[in-house]
Amino acid sequence: MNRIKAKLIFSLFALVMIVGPVKGQTIVPMEKIEFALKNGNVNLLSMFFGNTVDITINNDQSTYSSPQAKFVLRKFFRKNQVSNFDLEHTGTSASTHGFFSIGCLVTNNGKYKVYMYLKQQDNIATLQEIRIIK
Repeated sequence: MNRIKAKLIFSLFALVMIVGPVKGQTIVPMEKIEFALKNGNVNLLSMFFGNTVDITINNDQSTYSSPQAKFVLRKFFRKNQVSNFDLEHTGTSASTHGFFSIGCLVTNNGKYKVYMYLKQQDNIATLQEIRIIK
């Protein structure tokens, strides 16, 4: 009987250790965002937008609603057909509880450095800012 109790307690402890940390973690969809950028797929990328998105393309910066941001990026990708995107660096911001990534977007009009900032909302990281600089 004591052996069964010990196994039960150990199993519950193991379950808490495995499941507990997952519940509070933020899901960062970087693989899907990277795929969207590699393919110039604005529809997929826009699935990760917050209510508003700060977009900077070269020196033109503005804050857009999610539908407006989709339009602006679709216009950019029509003019700049993507041939590749390489994710170079990702990290977290301890002060803002956010996530960032930096990559290189290769298009028919040259290379662009892409900076993205994602912020945690309900355990999911949403894209808050995109900077595309030639």
